[in-house]
Amino acid sequence: MSIQWDSPDSKVKVNCKDNTFEADIVLVTCSLGVLKEKADQLFYPHLPQKKREAIEVYYFIFFIKFNSILIKVATCFKGLGYGTVNKIYLEFRQKWWNEGWGGVNFLTHSANRSGAWFEAILGFYTVHNQPNLLEGWITGSAARVVETLPESELLEKCCSLLRGSVGSSFDYEEPIGVIRSQWHSNPNFRGSYSFRSLESKERNIWASDLAEPVVDSKGVAKLLFAGEATHSHRYSNVHGAVETGWREADRIIQLIPNS
Repeated sequence: MSIQWDSPDSKVKVNCKDNTFEADIVLVTCSLGVLKEKADQLFYPHLPQKKREAIEVYYFIFFIKFNSILIKVATCFKGLGYGTVNKIYLEFRQKWWNEGWGGVNFLTHSANRSGAWFEAILGFYTVHNQPNLLEGWITGSAARVVETLPESELLEKCCSLLRGSVGSSFDYEEPIGVIRSQWHSNPNFRGSYSFRSLESKERNIWASDLAEPVVDSKGVAKLLFAGEATHSHRYSNVHGAVETGWREADRIIQLIPNS
């Protein structure tokens, strides 16, 4: 797929696998993760420099050690940040905890940290209206590692952490199933949501730079951008994404005569 946004006939051409669509204006709502991965291949000509700086990403390589195996991870952010937060759900045959228990947090002393992925699990918590489920949270590079693990390995380590944490406080039972989100592996997302980094602040790059319309060589707005990463205050939230949709709808009404 590609988007040709500066054409002699002033039309924006969206080239898909089986067809080409023409429009006066195109509203881009794909995630910042997708833009980081594909912006230079997606848009022709390339986006303006300030827009590319807001999207830009570069990588560095580091390793996570697990069971004497080094797992290679490439990650870094430049411009606006875009990270991964995943959830791990454990299903039990029946609830073994009491009504007053909301879950458990995991803490590892810095002296005992090995860099293993499971040390990044924040904890497991009860789920409203789902009495037989516990929900775990994991973030960052470890969340991306979790997406690649065999289900049996994921379940085994989560059970070990949970079992060791509740101790004799409850009549603990092993889960009967596990399911995880895989936001980074999904080609339509490549992560979960945006964040603001110290580097983006130092480089004077903001959500407004990503939200700025792109104009063609005639000075006419051709590309509009919406999505949570383009919201200056409510980024990382669904309501922020919705509000940017309203913002761009209002902009389209202003741009198109007699609309």
